[in-house]
Amino acid sequence: MRKMNKRWILLVSIVLFQAILTGCVSKTPQLPEECLAQNMLISKEDVGAVEEGEPLVPMPDEPANSAINDFTPAGLTFVIRHFDRNIQGAYESYVAFVFEEGEIGHSWSKPVDLSFESVLADDFDYRCGYVLGEKSCIYVARYGNYLVDLNLSIDADTYSLEDFSAGMAAIDREVGECFAELEEATPGP
Repeated sequence: MRKMNKRWILLVSIVLFQAILTGCVSKTPQLPEECLAQNMLISKEDVGAVEEGEPLVPMPDEPANSAINDFTPAGLTFVIRHFDRNIQGAYESYVAFVFEEGEIGHSWSKPVDLSFESVLADDFDYRCGYVLGEKSCIYVARYGNYLVDLNLSIDADTYSLEDFSAGMAAIDREVGECFAELEEATPGP
């Protein structure tokens, strides 16, 4: 049942990402290696996963700008580089969708036992709730024109709140490496 839920969540996420990202353009400027979406994904070690899948590309026309990875047990992360000038609107729409109360997901709230502050994100939100009857924690963040998501099932057999917190910190680390390279590549005044 969990494997089916994980695959369902992954499929819905991929379809949603493609719909949200219709503002992307097909001309990708040369990015430092650290800023390619697949290189910004966190690894299984960052969250204590047993395995991680091969990164998928939810936007086939933009492989440098989109990547998604799933973890075993149930978890996934994605990075999308968005070119639409309304990245703020895309972020807000995605947050509203992810934390929508309904039959699939409900009871979303910030966990009282967890306090996380991103040092780099322009906007971020994280909450835990129930997706198809299983407790999940989701982190959504906007770093410049990057939209990032981390989704982990939380229970004694999968991940803990500490794993989730470590995953959010790892995302900040990966984005920080990209931003440092971008700053180095951009000549100052």
